[in-house]
Amino acid sequence: MLIGEPTAQRLKIRIGSAGNIGPGLLPVMGRSVVEGVPRGSVVTARQVQEAILPTLKVVAEAVQEALKSTPPELIGHVVDAGIVLTGGSASLDAINEFLSLHCGVPVRVPEDPASCVVRGLGSYLSQLPRDGYSVAGSDWPGAEVIPT
Repeated sequence: MLIGEPTAQRLKIRIGSAGNIGPGLLPVMGRSVVEGVPRGSVVTARQVQEAILPTLKVVAEAVQEALKSTPPELIGHVVDAGIVLTGGSASLDAINEFLSLHCGVPVRVPEDPASCVVRGLGSYLSQLPRDGYSVAGSDWPGAEVIPT
């Protein structure tokens, strides 16, 4: 059965997990691959985990590579403070535990990870001096100062 991206996202959020699988079941509608007609089915948490596990492993490998290229003077801070996951996928159940296990550093998820980057950027922008220059000020690498 083929499902669309919104349905896949709903499955991931409601019953997906990077850790222990619960008893989750979710009815979905899709299209039969064989017959090409609409079909309903019940998807299990195990099926969702099997579908997302390859991507989780790629993410863990990318984090491991980033840690390997982290300068020695910063790696101690990462080990002490850990990694903070942001974005919508950070809401996946037990993703912090999965990544911590595979990468060997603490991983935590902030409250409302989907919007925390935007809120942080807003906080940063609110602290910039309002001296007649655009946001692309000289303190941003590669940015031009544009008088307003």
